[in-house]
Amino acid sequence: MALTKGNNHTEIRTLLHEAAAGFFANTHIDNWIDQAAMDISSKTLCYEASDEITLIDKVLDYPVPSGCIKVVTCQFEKKGLVRIYPRHMGHISDTIAGRPEFYYEFAAKVAFWPVCNTTNSGKKVTVLSAKQTAVITNIVDQYRPFAILYGLYRGFLKDKKYASASDILTVYLNNLLFHRQDLQERPPDSWDMMKLAQRTVTLKR
Repeated sequence: MALTKGNNHTEIRTLLHEAAAGFFANTHIDNWIDQAAMDISSKTLCYEASDEITLIDKVLDYPVPSGCIKVVTCQFEKKGLVRIYPRHMGHISDTIAGRPEFYYEFAAKVAFWPVCNTTNSGKKVTVLSAKQTAVITNIVDQYRPFAILYGLYRGFLKDKKYASASDILTVYLNNLLFHRQDLQERPPDSWDMMKLAQRTVTLKR
């Protein structure tokens, strides 16, 4: 069962041994869950979303979608674009203007190369990105229980149980690090990644 914000709230209260609001106000716990969602999504990159950017003639770069932490990939007319870096500009293609083939992310902007021309102006590039969110239910199910650890950590801090808070924070951060490395880390694009292995198929008579 996927945990809702209410489920997380109840579990945090149970672990803090306070079934009803008293020392720990309901608003405090709800705020901790929202903060946990932001922290989890920013550290693990687990909240992924799709946005569209409309191309404009002669415009190279565009603001990244709202809330974007990292662009995962871009697609144009059902074809994936190849990630490059700003230093590759002018070295990867003799075509200056036309349909986009490459993209890079820099300074909260995403750029498409070749630069858009009149033929492609108004067309859209789909941007798949990891985003930050304050809504716990935006986060995929397996990451939501970590909000309980975050809430418990903040509760111990409020209660001045600093040693316990430190222990819980360590467990929380170790879990986030493991899940990011295990599920979210992606290698950079390269040309060989854009090709399928050639296979020889022998038909039986």
